[in-house]
Amino acid sequence: MTAIYSIEARDNFLLKTMYEHFDLTANKLQKEIIAAHKILTQVLIKTGVKYNEFRCVLTPSNGKDRFEQLFVFRLTPNGNEVYSDIEKNIVELLDKNSKHNILMGDLITFDSNLYSVISLMYHTLGIPIDSKWAANYFLIYINNISKASIENIDKFFKSKYYYLGTCDMSFDSKFKSYISHVSVATQYVKIGNKIFNADPDIEFTEYSNVNNGCLDWKTAGYKVVGINQYLFDVFLRYKIDTTIGTVSSDDDRMINTLFITSDETCQLPINKVKIDKAKYLYLENNKQIFNRIGVKKEDFISEINKKILNQSWYNIEFKNGYNEKIKKAYNVVTFNIFLEFEKNHHYKKCLLSLIYDLNSKQVSLGTMY
Repeated sequence: MTAIYSIEARDNFLLKTMYEHFDLTANKLQKEIIAAHKILTQVLIKTGVKYNEFRCVLTPSNGKDRFEQLFVFRLTPNGNEVYSDIEKNIVELLDKNSKHNILMGDLITFDSNLYSVISLMYHTLGIPIDSKWAANYFLIYINNISKASIENIDKFFKSKYYYLGTCDMSFDSKFKSYISHVSVATQYVKIGNKIFNADPDIEFTEYSNVNNGCLDWKTAGYKVVGINQYLFDVFLRYKIDTTIGTVSSDDDRMINTLFITSDETCQLPINKVKIDKAKYLYLENNKQIFNRIGVKKEDFISEINKKILNQSWYNIEFKNGYNEKIKKAYNVVTFNIFLEFEKNHHYKKCLLSLIYDLNSKQVSLGTMY
């Protein structure tokens, strides 16, 4: 099957309902999600865009030549004027051929101390908090964005009185974790000159030309495509990769685990990730991986466990068959996680391929780079 680049189960009422009220087993739920993904890939072909073109906007940006960037706007006291000006200009500032997942939303602080959240945002932006801090804010979070595009957007809005600034969110931070859970969510996915958004009124197997968001793409020469709300929310929303200060909802954990394991009773084995001795020595001696990222083996395993625990999985693929070389059948799920390390004030991101054996219920390390 085609790899599922990302699945976003958080706050998905339909997935939870399917499992809890339609008496589906975990295995049947897994099959339903895979079938829904197949429908999405077929619908996308009708739009002239293949699913594989979405990979770069559904998996974390590397923080080297492609970034995850936050742009912050102060709405108080003229919120409608600010919204209108952003809507009029942001589309024109993007590269016509670029691919992005565009997340937007107001800064929500209802469950937290207002000053603490806003001062954390100012700190993340690298600016001192000012006397106008007690305001409403609007956030735009764009992934897979180039440095040139960031500079273009930042340069334009710098002259605007309501623009607070921009910051790189490619790597983990407390503020990134916070806004990913309460403030920003995907409104649009941009694949070149086609803009995808959710349409609650369209059938699974169809697409529309409805724009249910606030940005005027048509005037700028883009074609807007509406995808069924369920398919869009589960498969095309960007699941921001965080570990610091986050607690995934019970529903999110349940659905993701059921999907991977197809077993009601099985959790992915935390603290039991298997790394073959020969593979570890190869990474340590030949690739100098641990020296380059500045981490010990026990810390390395701990970081892997954090990502597994937090459901930060990408490029999920189910594989089964018979390995002629070792004369053994296999039934596994492969998936990627992204680990982040800091050494000498430089941040590094590593991609790991993990293998979950559905028979032995064991997670092992496949590759790392």
